[in-house]
Amino acid sequence: MAAPEPQALRRTERTWHGVLLLLLPALVFANSLHGAYHLDDVYRVQENPEIGRFWPPWRHFGDPATSATLPHLVQYRPLLPLSLSLDRAASDILGLDSLVGFHLGNLLIHVMGVWLLYALFKELLTHWSAAPRPPPAAAARTALAGALLYSVHPVAGVSVNYICGRDLLGMLAFLAAALLVYVRWRRLGGGAWRWPVCVLFLLLSLCFKTNALVAPLLVLAFEWTAGGERCRSLRAIARALPFVATVAGFCLLVRWVVGFSDAEQLLVERSSRLEYPLTQLRLHLFHYLRNVLWPFALRAEPRIEPSVLGDPRVWAGALVVGVSLAWAALRRRRAPVAAYCVAAYWILPALTSSVLPLRRFATDYRLVPSLAFLCLLLALAGARLFTGRLRLAAGIAALAWFGGSSAYLNGNWRTEETFWRQSVRHGGSALAHVNYGLAIAGRDPESAEGHYRRALELYPGQVYACINLGLLMIGTERPDEGLALVEEATRLVPEWGLTHYWLAVALERVERLDDAAEAASRAHELDARNETYAREAARLLFSAGFRAQEAGELARAIEWYRRHLRLAPEASQTHFNLAHALMESGSHALAVEHFERTLVLRPDYREVHRHLATCFAALGDEPARARQEALYRAGG
Repeated sequence: MAAPEPQALRRTERTWHGVLLLLLPALVFANSLHGAYHLDDVYRVQENPEIGRFWPPWRHFGDPATSATLPHLVQYRPLLPLSLSLDRAASDILGLDSLVGFHLGNLLIHVMGVWLLYALFKELLTHWSAAPRPPPAAAARTALAGALLYSVHPVAGVSVNYICGRDLLGMLAFLAAALLVYVRWRRLGGGAWRWPVCVLFLLLSLCFKTNALVAPLLVLAFEWTAGGERCRSLRAIARALPFVATVAGFCLLVRWVVGFSDAEQLLVERSSRLEYPLTQLRLHLFHYLRNVLWPFALRAEPRIEPSVLGDPRVWAGALVVGVSLAWAALRRRRAPVAAYCVAAYWILPALTSSVLPLRRFATDYRLVPSLAFLCLLLALAGARLFTGRLRLAAGIAALAWFGGSSAYLNGNWRTEETFWRQSVRHGGSALAHVNYGLAIAGRDPESAEGHYRRALELYPGQVYACINLGLLMIGTERPDEGLALVEEATRLVPEWGLTHYWLAVALERVERLDDAAEAASRAHELDARNETYAREAARLLFSAGFRAQEAGELARAIEWYRRHLRLAPEASQTHFNLAHALMESGSHALAVEHFERTLVLRPDYREVHRHLATCFAALGDEPARARQEALYRAGG
């Protein structure tokens, strides 16, 4: 039998590469599709009414508030709510559960990013490696190894499982596309169309998450390593300028046209200027890199203590950063792609994990973009250390280790209880204890109370701990102490609709119903988009009016009913009750208006005609009275 032609072999191998890049992540994350809503998913997806409708899609670009119902979570990431609303619409059309649809969307974005990274890695290894360059087939296999390692790694899996984590997946995918277009333009030259395409991909990346602001640094790093330019080269700086202009224009547009600033939402005051950067130096070595190799402590809301200058772990972390960057600088001619991977690894988390003091010291998905370049670096190391079948065996073992770890850890995302148990088990923050307590409160209220109290020990004044412990105490016959805690939460953040909503719930449970109606109304005023707040405010306002009317407090009943109608102007029963209260208080002309409105909304409401007859009699309109009495009798 004749041997297959080389070209056929290459085509077959390319096909298998594409199949593996799709099949492996799909197989590893298949058991993630039924995970629950977690963390910000509740406020960005589950309770966000903007996700329930797709049209008009451009509203997300002008109104950051479509991104979340909780004010302090609002950020300018228009492609996040847009893509989520598209998922919801597609799920409705296909008859899928929307939660499954969101997870499928995350997986598709992840696979898209993996393919783009593979193309970028292959371009770098094939055309930008130091001489003698590896054969194209060998370069493609190393690129495949790096992309596959990233595709199944548990750190990347955090963003696959976490619905809101698609912001990083989308950011990385479009950033890889922008870099791919740029690197090919550098190799092929010409093609004026490449610049606008490159800028478009960068803008799409920024609209998923503003971490892509570091793109100019990635371009400079490429020029100084694989691109072969000197560090003082004006050409390298000139080539980065379009990227600088793009990110600067984006920032100016968001700040002065949209009128929004992510920095104001994310940055906080720290006890000292060094606290955050010192802690990050420690975390890069003892938290993030540990998670890369041993991912079983991956968790939401890790408890992180700030570092001080004398901490030896800070100096160890600084040594790792310094030595790796020095190695990249020294080896940028002999190992340009590896040097570029080292530079990209440190550049990508620069906004979140260097000196800018963010609200949280660490979140395990921050290193997702960096992980891609670290995986390529590991693939390069494997290609150098192993040959032949040993290289294949090492690659399969690494994929089995990380893929198996991901499949196992996906189970932690199944329910709120499993999710937060993982965090508490491995050292969770105050919020982790709150959420775990909330998850188990139904079956084990005593343990739940212990976790709420632990949260308050870790962070006195933790708002969610105050709310949930207060509600639990009200439910276990300690109403005064419980209500005091919920009121304390409202005093801590009076600008949140959420705290007023839960205060309304607490007040209703202790039967202070009028106060509950006021608190629910305030929640709706602060967050008019939230349908739950609007619904509860309307319910409590109507109940308050009904109780006041039964007690003979007509003036109060009228006020409550009128406030209810501002929320629900088409509520026929409220119009009827308000009209009845007005009639009883002698305001017959106003009563007529609301009785007639009741008939418009409910033409079959026979009792209205009898009351209208009474009103017209009081107003001296005998023909109208007679007509209404006739209608009343006819209706019988």
